[in-house]
Amino acid sequence: MTSTLLVVAVVSILAGIAGGYLLRQIIARQKRDSIELDVKQILLDAKTEARQTLDEAKKKAESVTESAKRDERERESQIRKLEERIIQKEELVEKRRLDVDKERESLQAKANKIKQIEKELGDLEESKR
Repeated sequence: MTSTLLVVAVVSILAGIAGGYLLRQIIARQKRDSIELDVKQILLDAKTEARQTLDEAKKKAESVTESAKRDERERESQIRKLEERIIQKEELVEKRRLDVDKERESLQAKANKIKQIEKELGDLEESKR
């Protein structure tokens, strides 16, 4: 009976060791599968976050670009208006200059006429003496 008991004990120990090994393998496989799922989920979350960040960056870039274009159009409009004002002022200054030149020529002609009349008067006075 002791040898049977010994055989049963050895078989039980071997069965326990084999069962423990199998149980450990099952638990390790479940942990590995669980870790793999966690890693896959982390990667999926990272890809999703990266995609969202990229989309946000694209939207921000489009917004900044549009704002810059709008500012550029406004500046160009202001520059055109200023150029038009400068051209108008230059035209006005040129017109005034021409008016002043005409007035100066008119005054010069009148001064020459006055000198001529004074000379004629002087000649008349001398001829009367």
